[in-house]
Amino acid sequence: MKKTIIIVLISLSIISCGKESSPEGRFQLKAEALEIKLDSMQKQNDAILDTIHVINIRINNLEARKGK
Repeated sequence: MKKTIIIVLISLSIISCGKESSPEGRFQLKAEALEIKLDSMQKQNDAILDTIHVINIRINNLEARKGK
């Protein structure tokens, strides 16, 4: 009976040592989530900049035609 209790206690202590159980682990999880969001925002920013570049080219072409 004592062995069973000790095994259960050891098992519970090992299980509770996950990332979510410590402040450092929770910080790491939050940092990873923020990094994923930042990467996504960077991709969106790149797409927006590409679109602005295409629009500027079209505006310049229209202004060149208008000036002729």
